[in-house]
Amino acid sequence: MPQHDWPQEIADRINRYGIADWLRLLAASLGKNFHDLIPIAPVARHEIELPEWGLTLILSHPHAGHIDAGAPDRWVLESARFNPLAAALPFELDARNETPDSAKAKLSDDTVAGNIIAGDARISYFLDDARVVELTFASGLKGLTSVQVVRLGGAMEFDRVAQ
Repeated sequence: MPQHDWPQEIADRINRYGIADWLRLLAASLGKNFHDLIPIAPVARHEIELPEWGLTLILSHPHAGHIDAGAPDRWVLESARFNPLAAALPFELDARNETPDSAKAKLSDDTVAGNIIAGDARISYFLDDARVVELTFASGLKGLTSVQVVRLGGAMEFDRVAQ
């Protein structure tokens, strides 16, 4: 079986559909049933908490409420939240040593920060491909307490060739 960089593969598939075969592999790797990740009946928001992996995934189906059984390839991976204390991280982020400057070098110069002085240590990094990576930094702005990845815009088919 090929080696997987699951955190990066998850981040690469944010706001994409056409990922059912990949979701089957992920489910098997997580020790979960495929339909634990994507139920047979489509729903507008399906949140999967995987504390043992330090991961929360949010999926949706565009036909929720209109059909009884949804096509597996139409599920969209809306977002992923990683707990740096329990999960490997995408983008080669370093849970213990990441700083705003080191993250900027890995992600993007295009950022929006919370009110750091008031204790809001969140910084959003806007990537060229419309993904937004929100990092919450630990005290002293060294290390991470949360990583969330979303993608702006409408869902698009996952392009295996471009990856």
